[in-house]
Amino acid sequence: MQTSANFGKFTAAYHEGRKGYPAAAINYLDGLLPEDDSPVLDLGCGTGISTRQLAKLGRLTVGADIDKAMLQVALAQPARNVAYVLSGAESITFDDASFGGVTAFGAFHWFANREAIEEIKRVLRPSAPFIVVNKEDQGPLFADYYEILGRFTPHAPRDAKAGYDPAALLADHDFRRIATKDFETTEQFTLEGLMQQLQSLSAWDTVSADDRAKALKELEDHFGAQLEHGYYNRRLSVRVVSGRA
Repeated sequence: MQTSANFGKFTAAYHEGRKGYPAAAINYLDGLLPEDDSPVLDLGCGTGISTRQLAKLGRLTVGADIDKAMLQVALAQPARNVAYVLSGAESITFDDASFGGVTAFGAFHWFANREAIEEIKRVLRPSAPFIVVNKEDQGPLFADYYEILGRFTPHAPRDAKAGYDPAALLADHDFRRIATKDFETTEQFTLEGLMQQLQSLSAWDTVSADDRAKALKELEDHFGAQLEHGYYNRRLSVRVVSGRA
């Protein structure tokens, strides 16, 4: 997608560190989609984590991303009912009314602009939903992460989703029947897995190559002290926001 972050160089950390979405959220999302077999477009799919989850519902799911390295990893994962395309959100490479739904898992904040939203509306079939899914932390993980990174950067790292409100954005662009539903869950990480997750975030790119080993050591020390039975428990809410074109 058209983003201000270059995730491709962190592809391995992204693939190893990012987790999927709870079954309850996926099943709820499935209920928002048409009952027919119309395909779904998963924008900003990255390495295809959400795309493969959607495809398990039995729908043809097309994952789209602008990052070639991410798509190469996605293509290497065997899955049925899945296709991938190299495409940006501001110029989606499909005809009008091609999809029975468009989704964006943890990605919409990177292309929440008029050009992309008009393209999303263009490829949706009449009354089909655009569904935005985000993980919202309920614990101190990211506050601690940004504080530690701030010791190694000249400017405090900024949360890429600061001020981001998907429901308001959909309303501003004339989507109808906007709905929001939250799903509480906990993700468990080994310390190594958590470090992969944190290194896959755009804020990690603000740390210079010379300082990354030191920053990683501080992260390991800080979060390692919070392990419970060998795992870090990340409490979060998965928010699903939907609207119809």
